[in-house]
Amino acid sequence: MTKYAKEINGVIQVFEKLPEPYITESGASVVGLKYSAAKQEQYGFYPLIDVVLGKYQTKGEIYFSEEEKHFTYRKVDMSEEEIAAYELSLVPQEITLRQLKLQMLEDEIIEETILTLINSIPDETEKQRILIEWQNATTFSRTNADLIMMWTALGYTDQELNEFFINAFNK
Repeated sequence: MTKYAKEINGVIQVFEKLPEPYITESGASVVGLKYSAAKQEQYGFYPLIDVVLGKYQTKGEIYFSEEEKHFTYRKVDMSEEEIAAYELSLVPQEITLRQLKLQMLEDEIIEETILTLINSIPDETEKQRILIEWQNATTFSRTNADLIMMWTALGYTDQELNEFFINAFNK
């Protein structure tokens, strides 16, 4: 669906559809106006053309392209902080037990390895707590300290754990 834009008192207004009847700046009503391209231009309405953004771009301000006679958005490159926040937003914060185990299978992580890690915990109460969580959890949170500790012991970096969660979520 085409959107339209018009500059009114120095501010670009966006319209989902052309207003009917259109009230001009002078206050005169134009009833039943059919908005041909010429009439759109006469009253200052031009199509608002969306832009195709790169992976690390956002929409900036709207501007008028004199050459192409339409409004469009400026493309704005994201800052390093925005890129990091965007990439983090792509990481699911939770996966199911099924997703976790399917991804473990794909990454060739056997459950015995996890159990060996858990059994190597010296504090017996802590070991039992983590074992109960491992054996009975139906979901796993990306921010769970115990999960992060186990995956770090397996040699995963923070980025690799993010990728694990992304891949697991798509199972």
